[in-house]
Amino acid sequence: MERIIHLYRAGHEVGAYSWSRLPLREEAILARSQDLFGHRKPCARQRRAIRTALLLELERALASSANGRPPLLWKRYVQAPDCDRIRWGQK
Repeated sequence: MERIIHLYRAGHEVGAYSWSRLPLREEAILARSQDLFGHRKPCARQRRAIRTALLLELERALASSANGRPPLLWKRYVQAPDCDRIRWGQK
């Protein structure tokens, strides 16, 4: 089953994304590429590894966030509408 992330602002849903298709910011990918590989031009294989690392970090931050509030990493890593609550679900 695919995990679905629902985003809410002021009690209204403003977006929903499957976990595997969550839009990550290009700047976050390039910065992590610099950290991991020493350059900002990742190949496809490096890009997949970076995406996996960022999603894992986000998953851990979401699991430990209080009351469904987006963790601080959310705005840095994810390119999605502003939200004040996040709910996880299954498709």
